[in-house]
Amino acid sequence: MTETSQYVIARVESKRRLKAFLDDDLKIIVIIRDPVTRAVSDYVHKLIEVFHGSLPRNESFPITHEGDVLRESIKDTIIDASTGRLRDGQQLVRFGQYITYLRGLVEVYSRDKLLILDGESFIEDPLPSLLRVETFLGVPKFYKRDHFRANPKTGFYCAHVPERSFYHCANPKLKGRPHPTLDDDSEGKLRDYYQSLICS
Repeated sequence: MTETSQYVIARVESKRRLKAFLDDDLKIIVIIRDPVTRAVSDYVHKLIEVFHGSLPRNESFPITHEGDVLRESIKDTIIDASTGRLRDGQQLVRFGQYITYLRGLVEVYSRDKLLILDGESFIEDPLPSLLRVETFLGVPKFYKRDHFRANPKTGFYCAHVPERSFYHCANPKLKGRPHPTLDDDSEGKLRDYYQSLICS
């Protein structure tokens, strides 16, 4: 089992190549978040990566990071100021194109081999999602309510599993960071864009 936040969105051709090397019994679990929330979160994460653990102050923008151009605000990063149009080629925007990637997975793997979980629900309470995972995988029931405790610093749940003492809380410097607010107009353009992908 592996955890991935971004390479699930590799090209469909890669999935086809991968399938050629993997067992037909492979099962895939995907957790997706609200794509707008994800874009804002990715923006903050990229800035913190660039500035080695802290948000920038008095830096000159734009900054190029892993082929993406980051500007001084999330709005300026995803909206072209000269045209008012969404920069749909921007990595922050592309990573939220879940429907495209999920359609690609379904082309390669049968639907019964794919479990899609709601990331917001997982954050609020991981237990129901993990119970679904156990059922999906056909493994014995393991997780219980007392295996999870809320971290007061981040609001995220931490695994507290005596049988798995190596489980830890997520690093509070990486999870639960404050996010900038995206203005209503930019958020609307982003949501309309993702909706158009579903309808196409």
